[in-house]
Amino acid sequence: MSASGNGGVVFGKLRIWAVAAAVALAVVAAAYFRGRSEANSDAQVKGYQNTIDKMRTAREVDREIEILDDTGLADRASKWLRDAGK
Repeated sequence: MSASGNGGVVFGKLRIWAVAAAVALAVVAAAYFRGRSEANSDAQVKGYQNTIDKMRTAREVDREIEILDDTGLADRASKWLRDAGK
């Protein structure tokens, strides 16, 4: 065997290790970015759900107010308004 033949084996093994390292790095990077994407999607869904809950609450309050007469509205408003005499 010549020295150049042995060097080819070493470089061949290095090439295999380099390819394996590149594949491993690509897999880790893909998993990382997929996780970030899913986290962003989860946060967006939670934000949408929060908005929907607030809209439902507002609709319920609007419906409650619609059925009140003037006295009922005045009683309800008195809970939120300051007393001018104090």
